[in-house]
Amino acid sequence: MAMAKGALRSRMKALLGSLSAKDIEARSAALTEQLMSLPVIEQARAVSCFLSMPSGEVRTDMLLRRMLPETLATKAANPNTAQQNKRLFVPKITGKAPPDMLMLEVGSLACLDAYPKNTWGIPEPAELAPDAATVGIIDVVLVPGVVFDQACGRMGHGKGYYDSFLSRLAISNTELGRQRCIAVGICFDEQVLQAGQTVPVESHDVPLDFVVTPTRVLSRSS
Repeated sequence: MAMAKGALRSRMKALLGSLSAKDIEARSAALTEQLMSLPVIEQARAVSCFLSMPSGEVRTDMLLRRMLPETLATKAANPNTAQQNKRLFVPKITGKAPPDMLMLEVGSLACLDAYPKNTWGIPEPAELAPDAATVGIIDVVLVPGVVFDQACGRMGHGKGYYDSFLSRLAISNTELGRQRCIAVGICFDEQVLQAGQTVPVESHDVPLDFVVTPTRVLSRSS
């Protein structure tokens, strides 16, 4: 049974807003461990990861600190470590239309820490660079959302940025003869609806392959 989008968003945002910073930190740490042991993450050469809002959302900085070298110099000095074999891409919003989200490469934690914050308080690259969606090099996209269901359905904030990005990335991969990327939703357990409940899905919504929480991994294929 699908529930109304407005009611779902309001209910979930209130729930997330009630979580303390300590709760979010502990749950985000557990989620990071789940992700780092996920085979599709372990095997990926290039990962796209969103940067978290200041509150009411899974913290991705813990994951980023596990995947990025401290500086570009340490990356150059240690080119063969597992951590640095991955390329990492983060979003930059350039406008209000769904295609106005670019995915740009970040080389180190020092680069990430130097990013200015946008109007939502989220760090993002200051300079424009080639959009990863056009060159088909991302293997896994970590996708934010407000509500998910157990069939890996997702409802975001209603801007359409990620559905547009995933669609463009799929087209690039097809044109370049690459395998399609894997889309992984990440969230807290409370953001996943109970069995039998589904998020409303529209024709432009791109399905996820997995949803990962601090305690479980849901797979669309299962």
